Amino acid sequence: MSEGRPVGLRLLGGAALRVGEDWPRCPERALRLLAVLALDGPQPRLRLADLLWSGESGRVLHNLRMALYKVRRVLGASADVLVERGHQLHLDLARVEVDVLELTSADLALEGTWREFMAGHRADGPEQWLEWAERTEARLLGRGPPAPTRRRTPPARRALDLGHEALGAARQDRPGEAEAAARAALDLTPRGEGAALALDVLTHQAIERDEYALAREYCGRALRATPEPQADICYTAGYLADLLGDPLRAERLALLGLAHLPPARSPALWYATVASAYDSRQDFRAARLWHELALQAARAAPSAQDHCGVLTFYLWHLNATGDSARAQMLAAEALDQGDFSMTAYVHQSLGTAQFRLGDLDEARQTLHANETHPVLSLRVIAASVQARILHRQGERGEARASLHRTLPLAQATEDGRARFEWAVAALTCAPREWAAEADACVQGAQTNDPLIVRHYQRLRTTRPK
Repeated sequence: MSEGRPVGLRLLGGAALRVGEDWPRCPERALRLLAVLALDGPQPRLRLADLLWSGESGRVLHNLRMALYKVRRVLGASADVLVERGHQLHLDLARVEVDVLELTSADLALEGTWREFMAGHRADGPEQWLEWAERTEARLLGRGPPAPTRRRTPPARRALDLGHEALGAARQDRPGEAEAAARAALDLTPRGEGAALALDVLTHQAIERDEYALAREYCGRALRATPEPQADICYTAGYLADLLGDPLRAERLALLGLAHLPPARSPALWYATVASAYDSRQDFRAARLWHELALQAARAAPSAQDHCGVLTFYLWHLNATGDSARAQMLAAEALDQGDFSMTAYVHQSLGTAQFRLGDLDEARQTLHANETHPVLSLRVIAASVQARILHRQGERGEARASLHRTLPLAQATEDGRARFEWAVAALTCAPREWAAEADACVQGAQTNDPLIVRHYQRLRTTRPK
């Protein structure tokens, strides 16, 4: 082992990776990744992904993330030789011995010294990878021109790379990385597809934090960032409009997104947004048709995340229309898809369905998962339904204590539904004690849930004076 270089990379003959004194098995795409970083220097994620895989940006970036995960596991304690700086991947050559970089011109002059560069990696892979390997071998042998000086990437292209990176980090539930990449994209340019994608990521993050005013600002900028409508931006804008109680705008935006949807994309989430807009208008018959259409599209598509998202919309509809038994069944289907940011909303709907079916202990157990959730609205709704369950079970003191603990959270959230849920629980459990707080809590609140508003108004008119 070379002193001070615990990692070795063999690229002549059969490519292999040395870690310490061992030569562990390393995935072939991970070896190609290390070869590019060793010989071409630091690289943006999207360039690496496009070089090593074929397909659309989201898919190749996913493949890159998986390859990085695997190679870091192989590197073990030396994984920090592979680092990210300024949204580029670097290989620390001060700690990595690369055989081809150790050869001198005298070595190359000796007959038999040269072995095929990346042997075994030159017969398959994307065309751009095969061309890179051929060009790199020629350069290393001195038969071809030196590596071309990389031209400065235009800001719009760099912003697009960063926008895709932000989206990938968001989907992998790495919000800090997603926000950093999105803001870096916006520092490069306020307009264009990359800026729109970055703003869309920031919009979703603001929605998840119940910061709807900020979400509306980001979303408006995203819609104005490109001359032509972007399907994903329209979906986000429609979803946000529905949350804010404007179902007509939500439907228009979702349909606009459908009109600009790329052929390979599933329309499931856009159908679900239209369905939710009909739910908000209490046209439940039309909503059911759109929900079923969305569910069929989601089941036919390969995205488990979209499948879970569509079911999240549908579960509210089923509870609202009294079909809580089917809500339980579809909640199980949603949870089988995996754990995503919307999974907590599935637990919320499942707990509500169990409550309405009279399975009070099961409902309490399901809602318990959201009691400490970082999203305020989820915590408030979970605690509010829990308080109603406790009240029904005769545990009146615990119900009041729960309401008292969550009142500051209900006052802080911008989510109108959570505010009304707390007010309903307050007027259910202690109408005389909490009447003023309930009225203040819903003052100015907006929601796309007309049923909880109606429930609150009914309790308000019948509460004891």
